Amino acid sequence: MNDFVFTKVKKAKLISFFIYKYHSNLFRKNVINNSSIKTVFCNKSELLSYLNESEVINLVKELSEKRKKFRKNPKERTNIWNSYRWGAIKLNNGKGLYSLIRKFKPEVLVETGVCNGISSAFILLALHKNKKGKLYSIDFPKIKGVNYENGTFWQDKGGAEIPKGKKPGWVIPENLRDRWTLIHGKSQEELPPLISELKEIDFFLHDSDHSYDCMMFEYEEVFNVLKTKGILASDDIVWNNSFDDFCKKTNKKPYYISPNVGFLIK
Repeated sequence: MNDFVFTKVKKAKLISFFIYKYHSNLFRKNVINNSSIKTVFCNKSELLSYLNESEVINLVKELSEKRKKFRKNPKERTNIWNSYRWGAIKLNNGKGLYSLIRKFKPEVLVETGVCNGISSAFILLALHKNKKGKLYSIDFPKIKGVNYENGTFWQDKGGAEIPKGKKPGWVIPENLRDRWTLIHGKSQEELPPLISELKEIDFFLHDSDHSYDCMMFEYEEVFNVLKTKGILASDDIVWNNSFDDFCKKTNKKPYYISPNVGFLIK
């Protein structure tokens, strides 16, 4: 790695660290005050009832096993910052999204960024349990071993890739795919026509290009068609201040599933 790239990576990690600490403090404050529980769930028992459902526990086990195989197989794993990652939302955060969808029972859901399919799997399981809802996912995947032209992806993109020979969402169990539509392309190009077609949505998750401009673009595009009481959620909010800035702009209170995953209710 040349000095320029190394410096950029170190700078990005340092900025992310300070933003992460900021969100950690907000998250701890939320937990202490129980504000998220009071706003979203009737009580802690209701939340735990969703988190402890046998289907979600089994999904966590299945995804954990697939992650182990991914990390052990040198043909599949990706290397970024000296650790092997598959560009996925953490399993506990996936369970948090699952609980929100089980509670609110949204009918029209949109997600940007699929990669290997962790967040998609949790969302689709929740729809399966709810017996209602449809997920539309937009993804522009980076495939391991494929050479891309400069500028194809966001310049600060990390190591999120899918194994060669796999398709986006390859970890999603087959029995959960009947409520899923996958759209190939960049969110900047595919999101506007999709929401124009859908007209209204109940739930949105950002997990694609984590540049400030792209995240704000997605939030603004979606917020206009988000139904009242709809949820706008975002992964990797520690990469920049876009999520907090958008909450201030719309005068909506931010809530945190974790320091790295936030959501607002319209």
